[in-house]
Amino acid sequence: MFLVNALYLKADWENGFVEESTRDRDFTLEGGEVVQVPMMYADRGFSTFSDDDLVAVELPYKDDSLSMFLIKPIDGNVNGLISEFDADKMNEILGKSINKRLMFTMPKFEVKYKNGEVRKNLELLGVNQMFTDQADLSKMATRNNLAISRVVHKTYITVDEKGTEGAAVTVAGVVTTSLPPRVDFNSPFIFVILEKTHGEMLFMGRISDPR
Repeated sequence: MFLVNALYLKADWENGFVEESTRDRDFTLEGGEVVQVPMMYADRGFSTFSDDDLVAVELPYKDDSLSMFLIKPIDGNVNGLISEFDADKMNEILGKSINKRLMFTMPKFEVKYKNGEVRKNLELLGVNQMFTDQADLSKMATRNNLAISRVVHKTYITVDEKGTEGAAVTVAGVVTTSLPPRVDFNSPFIFVILEKTHGEMLFMGRISDPR
């Protein structure tokens, strides 16, 4: 028997991006190479957090229990950010963010991930019985001689002007008075899709090269 775990999310941004504002802009890779990628742009209010180590911006979905957080390291070391990032840091970002107007850019991106070796990871965690003749899968099937032989985990996410797979976008005009701060996600960063009611991180990934 195979055990397949698939995660899929289809959600529209609460406030989308104007497609006509998307254009190729510079994105600096980890090695210093600069490439051109489609970057979305918005000038509006965002919930944002910053400290000596990182900058985070929240992109809420229409379902107000869900948000995507983009987080980039101040020093450019995204691997260092990942190694120290945990639920406590996510809670700090969530609790201390403030609303402010930003000139904001971020790349469109698509992430596909498949791991057919989850069994090894589960066994390292001590989950062993379901892979042996001692497995009890009686609530899944009437046969009593079944065991799990393989576990496959697959995720997919695409982010564009409309959302995470999204539909139509409504746009509100912004009157310019003075130039707001600029936040550009034009170098490697991490993203988290958070279910805010319970603080559950549903997706977490690293964008090193949006191409």
